[in-house]
Amino acid sequence: MLINISNILSVKKHETNGYIQWVCFTSDPVSLSNKRPLWKKATGLMSAIDIMSWLKSEYPESNLSEKFSELTLSA
Repeated sequence: MLINISNILSVKKHETNGYIQWVCFTSDPVSLSNKRPLWKKATGLMSAIDIMSWLKSEYPESNLSEKFSELTLSA
């Protein structure tokens, strides 16, 4: 299940052998006007800390890493 962080970013949780990792997806700009946007994989499997670092480096002006942290603590 995708967890929407914003209208352009989502993450998906993968839990294997007791390890939790995340994959980040970006929405395809062409499909934003569609009822259901298409999502493209932006990262491979990463730890929560690595995803937060990636979000800070890719989207420095936003608070997406904080939003990721808030949304995924309970996921």
